[in-house]
This record gives sequence, structure tokens and C-alpha cells, in this order.
Amino acid sequence: ARPPPPPPGPPFDLPSPLPAPPARAPDGDKVSDYAVEAMRWAVDRGLIAGMDDGRLDPTGTATRAQVATILNRFCEMIGA
Repeated sequence: ARPPPPPPGPPFDLPSPLPAPPARAPDGDKVSDYAVEAMRWAVDRGLIAGMDDGRLDPTGTATRAQVATILNRFCEMIGA
């Protein structure tokens, strides 16, 4: 199931301070420090929904289909 749409407001607005790391995923603590802010933003806006078992798998690799899904969701989000 697709996550709900992002809250109203500019699409690139980052709340501050951001909680670290993404708490909804059991492996959220494995997100690298430099990527926590971007990952939180992408998860909160539904661009990244994680794996079927709820993991983000931040140390894994993304398939072409996963990247295409993220890019498609981003394009929909910005109205492109």
C-alpha cells in the first residue's frame, strides 16, 4: 500500500529538528548519519516506502524498478 500524501506546504520544506533516524523501520538505525535527513524527508513524503517486511535496507542496493518507483513518486509529488 502506498503511504499517504505529504502534508501541505512547499515540497522541499524540511521540518527542523528532524528526528533521527527513520523510526518506522526496524533497521532505521542503520541509515548513515549523512543520509538521515534526506531519508527522513523521502520516507515522510512517501517517496520511499521500504521493503515488504517494513525494512528500509539502507545498506542494500536499489533495483531499477525501485529507483523508477521513487522517481515516479517524486514527479507526481512536484506535478511533473
